[in-house]
Amino acid sequence: STLLEKLIPKELFSKLDIASKMLLGYMILVLLTMVVIIYALVSLQRLNSLNSRIVTVDVPVQAAAEKMREALIGQDTYEKRYIILNSPDMRILFLKRGEEFQHWMDVLQKLPDNQHLPLSQIVGLYQEYTDLFEKEVTMLRSGKREGAARISNGQIKKKSEKIMEILFQMSASANSARDDKMQRISFIGKSAFLMTALLSILSVILGVIGSLVVTHHISSSMKKLSVATGQIAVGNFDYDPQIKSRDE
Repeated sequence: STLLEKLIPKELFSKLDIASKMLLGYMILVLLTMVVIIYALVSLQRLNSLNSRIVTVDVPVQAAAEKMREALIGQDTYEKRYIILNSPDMRILFLKRGEEFQHWMDVLQKLPDNQHLPLSQIVGLYQEYTDLFEKEVTMLRSGKREGAARISNGQIKKKSEKIMEILFQMSASANSARDDKMQRISFIGKSAFLMTALLSILSVILGVIGSLVVTHHISSSMKKLSVATGQIAVGNFDYDPQIKSRDE
């Protein structure tokens, strides 16, 4: 009771009526509840943003890079077979795998926030790769097999290896970024749970204290009035109930 008396903001309460005091007690609980809700929503938004980045960027980048590497390996295989067999069918298969490579390139170019990806470098190298293959085809048709073989074992091989290296690094970076975001999601989730639980407990405690303070203030005045009524009933009309507030 003494502690509650100390917690009563007497100056503020002296200016309020009973309804305002009760409303103030409820508003403390509402305010603290809003703090908990806002914190939880902000944490959920951060988690949603990280999840969205994983789903819309990291996973598609990694998948596309792997598919492009597979397509390029296929093209390398058909290019070598074309040198050996000089078969138009191998050229057609080479071009089909090239269409697959280009499809996944288009997927990457349509991704949101793809500025950090080395797409222009891949496009340039791949264009040089396909131009060298067409040059190789022209030389084979002209009977210059040795020259075509030099291109195959030299320039084309280097271009393919460079593209492979870039795609591998891009896939590894996307995988690392995904793992980093997963760790952040785990950390934010645990922190949000603990902080939300702490804020909820704190809001309940402060809400209860606020309600007790208001209730005690009102009930103590009512008790003083009850005592004063008893004194007046027995004829003690000079009794002072010592009620300081100026409310009802």
